[in-house]
Amino acid sequence: MLVFLALGWSSKPVADDPAVLKQLVIDFFRGIERKDTVALRRLTTADFVLYEEGLVWNNDSGFANIRRNLPFFVRYTLSEFVLHGDVNSGDARWMNHADFVFDDTVIRSFDWVESATFRKTAEGWKINFLSVARRAGFVAPRYDTVRFAREHYEKRIVRFRREPLSQGGIIFLGNSLTEYGDWKKLLGDPGVVNRGIAADNSFGMLERLEEVIARRPKELFIEAGINDVAQGIPTGRIVANLLVMMGRVKLACPGVRIYVCSVLPTNADARVEYPEVAGKNGVVEELDGVLKAAVEEGGGVYVDLKGMVRDADGNLDRRYAAADGLHLSPAGYAVWAGLIGRIREGR
Repeated sequence: MLVFLALGWSSKPVADDPAVLKQLVIDFFRGIERKDTVALRRLTTADFVLYEEGLVWNNDSGFANIRRNLPFFVRYTLSEFVLHGDVNSGDARWMNHADFVFDDTVIRSFDWVESATFRKTAEGWKINFLSVARRAGFVAPRYDTVRFAREHYEKRIVRFRREPLSQGGIIFLGNSLTEYGDWKKLLGDPGVVNRGIAADNSFGMLERLEEVIARRPKELFIEAGINDVAQGIPTGRIVANLLVMMGRVKLACPGVRIYVCSVLPTNADARVEYPEVAGKNGVVEELDGVLKAAVEEGGGVYVDLKGMVRDADGNLDRRYAAADGLHLSPAGYAVWAGLIGRIREGR
């Protein structure tokens, strides 16, 4: 079953506010992500039914299907909502992209066209009917993972493969901000593994995640997003990729502690060497807001470095920035390492 397995209750509603219906749909799919059958039942009517390409599901059969397919991880990205609501009923249609991970490493993605009807009950708005259909002829966009530094990327991958396989340590996964940090020195731990690659984006990190998983880290620090922003990758897609990373690692490495760093702004100096990312601090701000909530909901730790290295105008503070306006100076890395130390100590 593709929706229950491809396998929250919303705020008090205003009778004719379509935004309430949209939130109800979002809460429903977040409930599937969390396998929260109590919430899913609360969000739907007693006679709720789902039609899916010739199959008919209700809550009981859907929940049974979820249990049969455990363990798995899924992240939904909903978009293009069209909604209508009156006093007692409503309807909506939208697009849905889902990434599933089964058995630690089996990854499947789906795109659907979906619609729903809603009913106003004594307990508030609920979903009464849901219809799901494959999005025919749709090919999800692919984004070049090494658009800016292909040769460097390939050299780093070769180097990673040559390193001895150590397990149970600390790994940093990210782009140039991660690569340029001397994490062994910054954390005072010679066993720290640096898996940063300059110019990489979240798609590239997903593609090379198996090498990270093979090391069975006890702590994983993920830093990603600014190169995605530079390429115009949608905020929802970036967050979904990061959550898929978290889900895959958590399934394969029980007990791992995952930290996700905020995406950092740039300053005016970035216009010279990195014009593709300059002036996009508004996008970064929006991304970080969504990312923080998603990471914490997913059981990770959000590392708010941005709040410590930006100036009063929301730009990367030159006290902590490299001359290029994008990367960090030694002072910036000292702030980052200090923040990590306090978080790990519970302060």
